[in-house]
Amino acid sequence: MRYTHGVMLSEFRALPGAARALIVGDGAVKVASMMSMPFLALFLSKNTALPAWAIGVIIGLSPLAQIFGGFFAGQLSDRMGRLPLFIGSCVGLALASLGFYLAASLAQGTPQFVAFAALSLALGLLSAVNGTLNQALLSDWTRPEQRAYAYHWRYTAINLGAALGPAIGARVGLSSSAEAFLLTAVFYALFLVAFLFVLKKRPRETFDALSVRPTLKESLRALGRDRKLFYFILAGVLFNLGYCQMESTLSQQLVKTMDGGVQLFSNLLITNCVTVVVFQLFSYRFVQKIGMSRSLFGGSLAMALGFFVFAFAGQTPALYFLAMFIATVGEVFVYGPSSAFLDQLAPDHLRGTYFGAANFKRLGASLGPVLGGFLLDTGGGMLLFLTMTLVALASAGLQRHGESISRLPSHSPEHGKRSSGLGGAKTSRVGAA
Repeated sequence: MRYTHGVMLSEFRALPGAARALIVGDGAVKVASMMSMPFLALFLSKNTALPAWAIGVIIGLSPLAQIFGGFFAGQLSDRMGRLPLFIGSCVGLALASLGFYLAASLAQGTPQFVAFAALSLALGLLSAVNGTLNQALLSDWTRPEQRAYAYHWRYTAINLGAALGPAIGARVGLSSSAEAFLLTAVFYALFLVAFLFVLKKRPRETFDALSVRPTLKESLRALGRDRKLFYFILAGVLFNLGYCQMESTLSQQLVKTMDGGVQLFSNLLITNCVTVVVFQLFSYRFVQKIGMSRSLFGGSLAMALGFFVFAFAGQTPALYFLAMFIATVGEVFVYGPSSAFLDQLAPDHLRGTYFGAANFKRLGASLGPVLGGFLLDTGGGMLLFLTMTLVALASAGLQRHGESISRLPSHSPEHGKRSSGLGGAKTSRVGAA
């Protein structure tokens, strides 16, 4: 079970330079985005006259766009290559973040609602393209035995950035300020410049090693036949529906019911991300021992317990921190191995398509803010989080059922499938569950 810092660093240094650039760049950009995007609901609540349901719609549009953007980007990348699409998404993300900064100065009411809604759609679409291709490129640019810990490192870097972002934003006053969006745009631009510099050292012929170019019809047929993938996605929809409450409606609840709610929410986000980073130091080897399927199942149960504690936290900050800690443990054991699990499901020539299809899990994150806002307005935080407790339990049940299904012959050795263990020489991957 021992997994020392030295072992982790040696594994990271063994990765190709372009793969390391993807991982480090993801972490750096996350610092900037977490100064702004988790606080979008709070920003809109404090700086506009929009009702809670309208704010929920704006936030929910982004994951809705991610559903379709990620799928078609993944499928298109399997046919055309990933790198041009990935670079284009980086440019688009910088422009979309700049758009949020400019929209803050528009007249309140309908103009702002339309502008923020359109930008949320654009950001969701581009984020899905970027995230899907980031994972697929990381798999393309690493050897099969490196992929599990490459995604382990990616997940760690993202959450380290997510831990620093809210802390910096809250301390320098950016958490509810339009300048946070401007800074996010600058970080995206800097990441792109640094990434292009690293790519100059990579041989051009290794950028696109795809030898089989599946058609959309072939991709859809393969996805339609994979029942394991279906239940993995369905469980992810429910898990994301619950998880997104911690980033959207929880902030609104705290602001409405507690003094210092903004600072408490910032500290809860920091607790979430620091817990992820710390648990990542040993979770990789632990998941190896118990298997990815048990990890996904147990993580959903932990998330359900965290929501249950949230429901009865009331006016007690300590209970909110306890609930966040428990839910975060669940997050680690679901999101951590999800990309490795998905990588094993995917035939090699459909890797982009499978990672794109996984974006359908974001349907939960799209519906979650709207449903959460309705439950919060209707029955308060207790009704909201008791409902989410049941949702997380249902996710665990679907994950367990999906694991009992045998793969179809079309997903066996001729398509380069691996066993469902994790890590080292046995597997080939975190992504957003």
